[in-house]
Amino acid sequence: MTNHTMRAVQLSETGGPEVLRLVDVPLPDPGPGQVRVRAAAIGAGGPDVLIRNGTYKWMPPLPAIPGNEMAGMVDAVGAGVTRLSEGDRVLVSARELAQRGGCYAECICVSESAPFVLPPGLGFEDAVSWATSSSLLRCLRAMATCGRRPSSCRVRRAASRPRWRRLRAHAGCA
Repeated sequence: MTNHTMRAVQLSETGGPEVLRLVDVPLPDPGPGQVRVRAAAIGAGGPDVLIRNGTYKWMPPLPAIPGNEMAGMVDAVGAGVTRLSEGDRVLVSARELAQRGGCYAECICVSESAPFVLPPGLGFEDAVSWATSSSLLRCLRAMATCGRRPSSCRVRRAASRPRWRRLRAHAGCA
């Protein structure tokens, strides 16, 4: 028998940490053009506190599942998906979604264009940690915009725009 529910952290009202509840919700099925990502690591940062206390600029409607970064594996794909496959290691950043939050869950369904494919040597925990600084997102976005999957990625926090241009050129994205 297949389990059709998953656990998620949800809030129905804003406030302190006491408003966060661990709940069972339906396991989402990816629709056309979507993938489902099963969490291996979930980031926790300042935007999550702002969602919880109701002051986030991009506040999702209540009840809401906070969480802006998730790294994991694609475990299901919807009809028409061509860019990603089951088993791909990816990072989901809510910055790439129409509605922020949603990552404090065992799984999330997103458009196939939203996740960033992770280089083989980058761990899930490292990916969600770097995602909060946006350096990793810039590196992975540079690779994705030219249709390349990263084979490796070296990120330096204080990289200048010329350095990012060189990174794109090195990746064949000139």
